[in-house]
Amino acid sequence: MKKILALILIFAMLLCAVPACFADGAVHITDAEGLAAIASAPDKDYVLDNDIDLAGIDWDPVPLTGSFDGCGYTIYNLTVSKVGKDTATTYDGNKIPYITSFAALFSTVVGAEISNVNILGAYVDVEPDVDAYAAILAGFVYESELSDCTVQGRVYFYGHATVCGQGGVAGFAYGNFNNCDADVELFFEDRCVAPITAEQFMGGLFATGISNSDFCDIKIDGYASCNGHVHTGGLGGLHYELEMPEYWLYRQYNRNTTVNGQISFYECHPVRRAYCAGLFGENLIGSVDTDGNEITFERNETFDYSRILSPEKCDSPVYDEKVTEPTCEEWGYTDHTCSGCGYHWRDSYTAPSHTAGEWITTTQSTYDIEGEKTCYCADCGIVMDTEPIEKLIRTTDVVLNAEGLEMTSGATYVLTAEVYPDNAYNKHYTWSSDDRSIAAVDENGLVTARYEGTTVIRCTCDDGTESVCTVTVEYTTLQWVIMNVLFGEYWYMK
Repeated sequence: MKKILALILIFAMLLCAVPACFADGAVHITDAEGLAAIASAPDKDYVLDNDIDLAGIDWDPVPLTGSFDGCGYTIYNLTVSKVGKDTATTYDGNKIPYITSFAALFSTVVGAEISNVNILGAYVDVEPDVDAYAAILAGFVYESELSDCTVQGRVYFYGHATVCGQGGVAGFAYGNFNNCDADVELFFEDRCVAPITAEQFMGGLFATGISNSDFCDIKIDGYASCNGHVHTGGLGGLHYELEMPEYWLYRQYNRNTTVNGQISFYECHPVRRAYCAGLFGENLIGSVDTDGNEITFERNETFDYSRILSPEKCDSPVYDEKVTEPTCEEWGYTDHTCSGCGYHWRDSYTAPSHTAGEWITTTQSTYDIEGEKTCYCADCGIVMDTEPIEKLIRTTDVVLNAEGLEMTSGATYVLTAEVYPDNAYNKHYTWSSDDRSIAAVDENGLVTARYEGTTVIRCTCDDGTESVCTVTVEYTTLQWVIMNVLFGEYWYMK
């Protein structure tokens, strides 16, 4: 769907511009376990340090009374299949109270702040037998601030009790929403049994309540099949005042907001209400500032109650799946498309990722200075990581297999050397003789005794470390006779 593609592009841009996030005394969250741990200390301040994948986790909604700063990161593949244990009192349009449960990332958000977080690929699918609200970000918002939040996903609700609410960002809401965007598919099926009559609420931003909103962008595809009373709207299903402290703070403006989409619904009830409109299905408060709104919305009411309204039009759908791998800047995902009716949804998101190339030495280390090596993405060339290269290690010793040799003229001996330490950078060495006429040595350490006398064979490392072997050469009796009696020394040596 075009709206999902647009939202993914927004997520990709946000990913490339994730700011550093600092908060004194805040708890830093890096994984799903840390996110779930909010439940044990909801009054603290939290910040995300990276994207978090919730795939394979049946999420238990957590409460929040402190603050949560997503730092521009994304929580993706959120799945909620049940309401959480936290409850709060909510009210219908007649101000009748209900003890209500909630299904969302956060269950109850009270006196709190949520900012700079993106939720991608959420799927909330619940069938509560109690009064409940379901949304993607927060089930219950009270005297709280939500800003710069983006949600994308589906909320499915099968109702068995009186209060049945579905929202894009939030469920029951008394607060401020600034620069909050939603791209959502909302579904409700009434399964109440008489004498229970459903009061159903649906909205792209929040299901019901009284809240200010500014610079929000809502894309909604809604479906409600209700045997009770329908309150549905592009922004909110029901907007009304409640006798609460300073309620007037949240009834001042719903402005600079874009709503695009439709809600298909039916209300099978002898007392008709059938509220559905682009901004609020039912508005029970006085005038507020609505300047700058752009509403493109279709109210699709049907009077055929024989079929549950759904984005899926086939009785026996067959889905084709297509996997798109992530790139350096774009999310990966799986598309599911019905070959019959064309209904489509997207899930199983994978975060943009770089492919590590080879490590390249960018600064050569020396004996005195550390160097550096860099890993670049093999696809886009971005720097993925850098690591220091240790200083070069000098040789400290070279040990020969002999410190002294006594040889007769013409004899040979192979000297060997061990260079220490083992991690020395340059372990190369050369052999030399102080007097080659007495004893010579070749490049392999082969010593050849030649003339009577004493000399020194040296093993010298390239960085100066040296060891020596003293070689003493003598003549055998026969050699002495040949040299001194028969032919002379010159002839023999020649």
